Amino acid sequence: MLRVRRVSVPEDHRLYLACSGTVDLQWRHHVNGIIVTKQGQSVAYRNHQKYHLQPDGSLVIEELEPSDSGDYYCNDQLVADVEVLKGQRFAVSAGRALLLPCTVSSKAKQRWFFRKDSHAKREPISTLFRNGTVKMERKDTHKRFSYDEDSALQILNLQPGDSGEYLCNGETAAKVMVLTDHLNIQSTTAVMQTDVVWRENRETRPTNVVMMIAVIGLCIVVLLAGLLGFLLIGRLSKRRKKCSTEHKQEGTELQTRCLSNLESEITHSDGEESPSHVEDTEVQYASLGRQNWRERSRVLGDQHHVIYSAVVTARPASQGLERIKH
Repeated sequence: MLRVRRVSVPEDHRLYLACSGTVDLQWRHHVNGIIVTKQGQSVAYRNHQKYHLQPDGSLVIEELEPSDSGDYYCNDQLVADVEVLKGQRFAVSAGRALLLPCTVSSKAKQRWFFRKDSHAKREPISTLFRNGTVKMERKDTHKRFSYDEDSALQILNLQPGDSGEYLCNGETAAKVMVLTDHLNIQSTTAVMQTDVVWRENRETRPTNVVMMIAVIGLCIVVLLAGLLGFLLIGRLSKRRKKCSTEHKQEGTELQTRCLSNLESEITHSDGEESPSHVEDTEVQYASLGRQNWRERSRVLGDQHHVIYSAVVTARPASQGLERIKH
């Protein structure tokens, strides 16, 4: 009975899978179905450019691609569990075999190094010479490091300590992270916890929406109140400026004072009753020789030796009213 080979291989690499049958045999991939059939001397291929049958019954798969991942059977017996890796960063489960082809193979030898990270010191693993001679440069009690039929570095029974960067002839061949069952359990637990939190967030979402709407409404009310106050203050300030505007013309100081009730003044001075509604009323005093304005008495017998002149203009709501007093 063959031992199932659990192997992880980078894409575009070549893979060899062994089988004990030599006369009549059949290779099958659980995805692609029957890929090779041999009966005596006759051999039929599903794709003769991709698959090659060796005289000893071994199967060679050329230019691996992700679709080649999966289980392979020889005469209905599971032979290999193949995982095709992409790129240079690999996450491989512990216990699997890993094949690493050398990316720089033009030299007469392959010298492999390992380091935990980019800041760690490089540790030599082994050197493969062109004639096939191997020089081991790292302690390997269980003989886990070797080379396959295609001169790729082979690491058997991956362990967490194998995680790190692998270099061939000074160039990075792969960065490997070995996954363990403990890490897988933690990952599953984290996913479950995330799902629980997501569910709780969904349940509390309506309450959060109501609170958010209330806060937004309160902010809008405060903003409108502030805007209204700002407009009122601006209008009052504008009116004050309008009422206190000073116009100076040729040494004569003309000052304007807004009156809130012209009716009372007209009644006191004339004895006549004025209309009850007065709009846009102002009294203007002109004085000579005075820098600062102050209300002047118009009572006869004033002791000042200055003649004052006042013009009172009023525009009632119902009818116009104009009185001129000297």
